[in-house]
Amino acid sequence: MKQPSPLSFAQQRLWLLETLAQSGSALHVPSAIHLSGPIDVAILEQALLDILWRHETWRSRFTVIDGVPQQQVMPLPDVFLCQEPSSSATLQSQMQAEIDRPFDLGTGLPVRAVLFLLGEQEFVLCVTAHHLVADGWSLGLFWEELSRRYCAALSGEVQQQPEPNDVFTALVAQEARHLDDKRKMHLIDWWRDYLGDEPSGVSLPPDKILDDGPNRCSGRYVSVIDSALADNFRQLGKQLRATPFMMMIAAFSAVLSRYSDGRQVLLGCPIAQRTSAESRQVLGLLLDTLIVRADFSGRPSFAQLVERVRDDTLDAMDHRDLPFQQLVQALKPEHSAGQVSLVNVMLNFQSRQSSSVGALSGDTVSTPLDVAPSDVMTDLTLYVMSDQYGLKLTWEYAAERFDETAIVRLAHHLQQLMIQVVRAPDCPLKSLELASQPAQPSAVAPDHDFTVAARFAAVAGQSPERTALIQDNGIEGGEVISYQRLMHMAAAIRQQLDRYGITVETPVGILMERSVSRVAAFLAVSACGATIVPLDPAYPHEWLNAVLTQVRPGVLLCDELTSEATDSHDVIDRVCCPVLHVPGEITTSAAEIASADFAAQVVTVSADAVAYILFTSGSTGQPKGVMGTHRGLANRLGWMWQQYPFAQDDIAFQQVSPNFVDSLWDLWGPLLAGVPVVLPPQDISREPQRFLQQCLAYRVTRLTLVPSLLDVLLQEMERNAIMLQSLRLCISSGEALPRALVTRFQTLLPDVQLLNLYGSSEVAADVTYREITIEDVQAPVVPVGFSIARTDIHLLDDELYPTPLGAWGEVYVAGASLARGYWQQPNLTAAAFIPHPFGLPGERLYRTGDIGRWRSDGALILGGRADSQIKIRGVRVEPTWVEEMIRNYPGVDDAAVTAGEETPTVLTAWICGNVADEEVLRQFLSRRLPAQMIPARIAFVQSLPRLSNGKVDRKRLRSERVITKGGHTATVPEGETEQALVELWATLLQYPADSLSVTANIFDLGGHSLLMVQAHALIQKHLASDCQLTDLFRYTTIRSLARYLAQLACETETSQYQATEYRQGQRSRSHFRRQSRAARRTTLRTALPK
Repeated sequence: MKQPSPLSFAQQRLWLLETLAQSGSALHVPSAIHLSGPIDVAILEQALLDILWRHETWRSRFTVIDGVPQQQVMPLPDVFLCQEPSSSATLQSQMQAEIDRPFDLGTGLPVRAVLFLLGEQEFVLCVTAHHLVADGWSLGLFWEELSRRYCAALSGEVQQQPEPNDVFTALVAQEARHLDDKRKMHLIDWWRDYLGDEPSGVSLPPDKILDDGPNRCSGRYVSVIDSALADNFRQLGKQLRATPFMMMIAAFSAVLSRYSDGRQVLLGCPIAQRTSAESRQVLGLLLDTLIVRADFSGRPSFAQLVERVRDDTLDAMDHRDLPFQQLVQALKPEHSAGQVSLVNVMLNFQSRQSSSVGALSGDTVSTPLDVAPSDVMTDLTLYVMSDQYGLKLTWEYAAERFDETAIVRLAHHLQQLMIQVVRAPDCPLKSLELASQPAQPSAVAPDHDFTVAARFAAVAGQSPERTALIQDNGIEGGEVISYQRLMHMAAAIRQQLDRYGITVETPVGILMERSVSRVAAFLAVSACGATIVPLDPAYPHEWLNAVLTQVRPGVLLCDELTSEATDSHDVIDRVCCPVLHVPGEITTSAAEIASADFAAQVVTVSADAVAYILFTSGSTGQPKGVMGTHRGLANRLGWMWQQYPFAQDDIAFQQVSPNFVDSLWDLWGPLLAGVPVVLPPQDISREPQRFLQQCLAYRVTRLTLVPSLLDVLLQEMERNAIMLQSLRLCISSGEALPRALVTRFQTLLPDVQLLNLYGSSEVAADVTYREITIEDVQAPVVPVGFSIARTDIHLLDDELYPTPLGAWGEVYVAGASLARGYWQQPNLTAAAFIPHPFGLPGERLYRTGDIGRWRSDGALILGGRADSQIKIRGVRVEPTWVEEMIRNYPGVDDAAVTAGEETPTVLTAWICGNVADEEVLRQFLSRRLPAQMIPARIAFVQSLPRLSNGKVDRKRLRSERVITKGGHTATVPEGETEQALVELWATLLQYPADSLSVTANIFDLGGHSLLMVQAHALIQKHLASDCQLTDLFRYTTIRSLARYLAQLACETETSQYQATEYRQGQRSRSHFRRQSRAARRTTLRTALPK
């Protein structure tokens, strides 16, 4: 065998990817033809062997010598072509198995060929090469040479043994000589300037949770751009002085920019490194990746974008002699085992069929077959084939990350964009319309609008003796209140309100504990046409004072418990607010009852009148009041009644604070539908065991809970084995619903329907809904679903243009649910409730501030808050998305992610739970998130601070001291293994050993993939460890690697001990059996008669 020779830079990169990916087929390059007619197998075999002999790289093995990967030419094999019987039924599966079969690159050939025998004169020849020795150009040359040699031999032409071709080895040596240090540094500086600070790939939102390894199954979808559009697109390119390749870069990048909201899109483009005549006749990997930039700053038109892409592409081509592998090492992007760095979306533009197949002989018909490996290395690769029929687009994608419907939609968006830019190339790209609204299931609209009091009067009039409320008073069964009695109580309060001159839209404060009297007070205020201002007495006095100062209610209703508190509130005197004390027991004489026709007392008001004012936390620190309308409330209640009708025996449980918008449904949903409502004690949510006991005692069938409270209740159910047999429907609202919580819910309450709702105070509580299924647990984020009746959801970008389906956008709401605005805050109202940019005159949109996107099935998923987003390396990062991924890690109970106030591009993860190894957690995240989304700092806390509504208090989190930081100071080694690793890495990095921290990330200190290979060889040699190369990418600090090596050594020692014990045990059992047989024979002999 010849002496080993070095790998090219492109081969080094692929060798590392193959080594780290281990068993994937992503780097297999297959090609196959269907043959109809007679075949001389012996001649075909000899033609294949001649090609192997001539092109040495196709019979080279790849090995590591002294920590450096090398290639070495092997002798020609005796047999190369394998024959395998097949049939039309089994061919596809057999061929796919052959394509995906791993290569043994250390000892075997990097190319193999199989002839599938389908019939007497029907065959399929499948050739699979490893990408280390082949590219598309190579396959074209291979088929041409195979056809030429086979036909010549078949015709009787005498052919001499071809001379081995070592051109590839010479080209590798020439590449290394050309890239001297001076030229290399110049190119690196240019590329740094070209790509900008901290470049990264396209952040495409996934449809699924990423798998736990580098290999990902591939999906393929083919779309076609017809010849008319393709010709027009080419003509536009000629007008703009751009090649078809540049035009496709511009169009594809324009679509991707709408998905990622980036000012810059980086595409990886394979380019042939075959500049000389001899290189064009060599089989081998003469290919590299060129990064091409598309700049979208300044709202360019397509014509302007093409001009930028043209100039940038030409510049990149002029500097393409810096190999991609060298660029990656210089820029030091975030590393993870088996993943492609810098670019995750590729564009492969082909003007002709690179692997064209010629006929083997005149009597044989050769038809190329479309074949591909089952794995992919990148998220998405678009292959563009140009011919006389138009453009054939083959979309190869990570099927474990994206649904096919998402890729189909992306292809449709590209076609839409091409149609529009051909017509109007000078229009701003953002103004181009791409499909933005998904198909939604039709929601049944309520019959008509109503007020709470009017609806209650109608229900009470139909069934006056029916149970309306059950007040828990510590006695079994509680105090039962009928609709008639509740109506009389409301009428009595209504009469007293008349004395205060309460009229339509007069604000009336209600500061009362949860009780029957409070419900009656709500009804009385509604009957006046006045505006309910609910106030929770559990709130701080300062907060209540701030609300009363803003509202200056016409009267403040208090109960016996809150009356004493209000007497000490000096704000009451300042605003001259009268206080009406509502007794806990409202008694009425027969005469009063006779005159108290509650239905007649209900004032008729406009559906757009303000029904209530709910105060939420404002950005200034002062509460802001949301003015909800009767129309919005009626729409929310009526939709729910139609979509999820109550059963005859349903019982509800009203536990939500009146200050929260969820209380609207929690109380009025069942009560106005004739369903009994249980009123538990005021602080029931703080006592989970008592909460569950009451649900059991009253046989509650429906609950409305925020996820944080649901989590607490499920924990209590697990601890005490409590089962809520009567529960049928659980509504989750107010917070994001974590996947882990859904899984626990489905485990503990498998027969209960879980409904995930989304909305806010500004839109009458909820505007979308989702019935949670098993499939939702498999998604990265639990969806919030589809819009309710008479409500539209729009996803818009920062210029109010609709975002494409599947792309992130800010959530805007239109329709009947919108509030009038904020109480006495016109500027804030104008900012949040804006004119509908593409609606009817007078229509408005509410800007939620949430980020969302449509899933492939039309369901809405949320990605956090727009105001909490940050940009890292030019990519939008939403902390709540990162939080959800962290919660998926075993041992994590809860997590929150914040950006620093002084360093807004540094993410900190706050984690509750038991995480044994931070490095393993980081590796877990690196397989699921882009590098810029992985927190630089991790802090472990006992619990997350929360606001009174159960949401995480992020402001308090930011003030906490970070326990574990991303930055490192020199930390001295502990133990012999750490000391040995310090010396090893100090030598490789040329770094002072006494300054090398054992907690620093090796990549941050200048490490790169090839150094990892050398380090792995040295560790195996000097530390006698059986660790894998991938382990060095998982444990990227000396300390974490040393601990892993110690653990590995312990496991190895245990395995050896167990093996020794087993062998000794086997020998002992064998000896025992021999002894036993001898003893039995002796016993038998003594027992026999003499």
